[in-house]
Amino acid sequence: MAEILLGSHVGMSGKEMFLGSVKEAESYGANVLMVYTGAPQNTRRKEIGELRIDKGISYAEKAGIREIVIQATWRSRKCLISAWNFWQKK
Repeated sequence: MAEILLGSHVGMSGKEMFLGSVKEAESYGANVLMVYTGAPQNTRRKEIGELRIDKGISYAEKAGIREIVIQATWRSRKCLISAWNFWQKK
């Protein structure tokens, strides 16, 4: 039997941003998570460096989170591409 993937849809906000999303998913006992980057009508976006993607990915690996899904708006393509490139370098 294949491993069951059990996850949660978590937000990404506050000072911890993506790292906080991973911590929230871990608190639920999830091994996957889906994060939402925000509504398309919100025009103000944080800089990539403020999202704490690297810290979140490191924490996810230690916490046993195997899959990360990012639900982004069309305005967030730049963020997605940067996150994907970072993940592929690992």
